[in-house]
Amino acid sequence: MFVDDEPVVARSLAVLEPEIAGLCGTINVATAALADAIAEVITAGEWAGGGYRSIEHWAAVHCGLSPTRSGDLCALARRADELPETLTRFRAGRLSEDQVRPIVRHVPARYEASVAELAEHTTPSQITRVARSYRLDPPTNKDDDDDDAGDAEENEDRERQAKRSLTFGWDDDGNLRGGFCLPPDDGAIVKQALEASRDILFNEHTPKPPDEAQITWADALVRLADIALGTDATDRPTRDRYQALIHLRTEDLNDLPATELAYLHLGPAITPRVAKYMTCDATVRVILEKAGAPINEGHKYRTVPDKLRRIIEDRDRGCRIPGCNGCRWIVVHHITHWRHKGPTETWNLVALCKAHHRMLHKGHLTITGNADKPNGLTYTDKHGKQLPTGPKPKPPPHPPPQGNWQHPTGEHLDHQWTTLNPTP
Repeated sequence: MFVDDEPVVARSLAVLEPEIAGLCGTINVATAALADAIAEVITAGEWAGGGYRSIEHWAAVHCGLSPTRSGDLCALARRADELPETLTRFRAGRLSEDQVRPIVRHVPARYEASVAELAEHTTPSQITRVARSYRLDPPTNKDDDDDDAGDAEENEDRERQAKRSLTFGWDDDGNLRGGFCLPPDDGAIVKQALEASRDILFNEHTPKPPDEAQITWADALVRLADIALGTDATDRPTRDRYQALIHLRTEDLNDLPATELAYLHLGPAITPRVAKYMTCDATVRVILEKAGAPINEGHKYRTVPDKLRRIIEDRDRGCRIPGCNGCRWIVVHHITHWRHKGPTETWNLVALCKAHHRMLHKGHLTITGNADKPNGLTYTDKHGKQLPTGPKPKPPPHPPPQGNWQHPTGEHLDHQWTTLNPTP
């Protein structure tokens, strides 16, 4: 190996190992300090507002983290008081973030000390297998009777429903990856559907030789998707679910009270913000009125044509709010509303998730600028404070603290002989 025609002497493993151990310890100490800082932000509660959907969203923007890692650090910050032994070892650099993560996700506080001690001598994969054998206690409600088994079961059901989720997205190789979490009753339905779909595919491929009929669960899932796309339900885009008939007045809007701007057909009056929200990206039919009398009933039309909508979706690839990873149920928003003569052109259209679209029309968020430019949009909260578009890390003014890191042995872990005692 040469640099500027000068040979570079490769350092031996004996020299590199202690250096790597020091770097790992430093990373662990810094990550623990970051989790402690996030815990302070959660306690203060000042992150809320300004377009942030959650503390995880705030941390992702300000720390430059992926949604998954941001969620892990915020979960650790929330359980900091419950995991003193784990945090002590983490702050000293003796545990890595990957070793701490399964403890945060699975281990109850009463077993935390034993698991933290074991984690210091095991790999992340090993401690994950141990931690998964535990089950976090469901949250208790102060109004519930702890001795009532029925209430405890109801709390557990609520906890399961809260974890009910499905996530998916494109990975770096262009493959669609995802995962889901369902309570037992819903999970049984999905499992049965996948098994039935797989059996049908297997029967369709017989009597081919077994080695040529490798039917996978992925094949079963794709078949279910094909069936779903053949139904009438998918013929209606999200925006078509709200084909509201709205009456708008043609007088000077500044001379009308907010409650008289518009109203639903055979329904109540709606505020300007609600009217703008409902007509931003939807299929609408507008009845124009003057002096209380209808003068024109417009044809049903889409505020953002399908061709233009596809251009915006391809350009933005999801919600444009910094740090938001929403890429489904996207709404195409007029930066300047079409009722205010805002053109339906690409520079005036931006993709938003439903949550941020609601925030914007409630006045908690403002967007200005040219959406066609990569950095052409400015985002401000209701106080006029500009949202950061990304992290701005600063180098430490002094050498970072060194951690005491000793890599795990990686030896085989026999769960049969692993005994962990609860804290007395």
